[in-house]
Amino acid sequence: LPPTSATGRRSRDGGWYDACPLGADGETLLTVGDFGRPEAEAYGPAVLIGALRGLALAGTRPGRLRDRLAELLRATALPPVADAVYCGYRPDTHTLTWAHASGPVPLLFRGGTGRALSGQDGPSGQDGPSGEAESTLEAGDLLLLHTGALEPEAVEHLLALAPRLTAADSAGDGVRLVTRELDEFPGRRDACVLMARVTP
Repeated sequence: LPPTSATGRRSRDGGWYDACPLGADGETLLTVGDFGRPEAEAYGPAVLIGALRGLALAGTRPGRLRDRLAELLRATALPPVADAVYCGYRPDTHTLTWAHASGPVPLLFRGGTGRALSGQDGPSGQDGPSGEAESTLEAGDLLLLHTGALEPEAVEHLLALAPRLTAADSAGDGVRLVTRELDEFPGRRDACVLMARVTP
């Protein structure tokens, strides 16, 4: 999502979003985040996404990705991550495991309502390894990840769109709706948004 005008405030440059299948069991890595400094904008996201995919494919769970990624970035010229959310989704159990590093928590849209995940939606609750949380999703749920560039008022506006978002035919339609609704939102900085729909 670009800023509202050419003079609008930019987000922490170098934001990224990514969805990557991890294996034959269908588990998927979902990540969204921002770097802390503008010099990372040109090449940082590609390097970071590659590192995240490699760590996840090697078996690193979402709750450990933050620390492992920080170790890797310290050995490079890239700045540290400013905020991020790391999720792993297992379709066989409809389980979302997630952790965030100073970033916004995932938003869940279900049955015409929307809310921020608290980690209390699944059997393991919150405060797992490295602050890892677990939530049980249902077929038809819409999951929205975003960077911290979205102001609280913009997030509240997204939650108010729940009836329209849950009625969207696809996650792509949901992204288009979010883009239209936030296009002229006052003072909005550029931001990264990722949406995913849970299938049966």
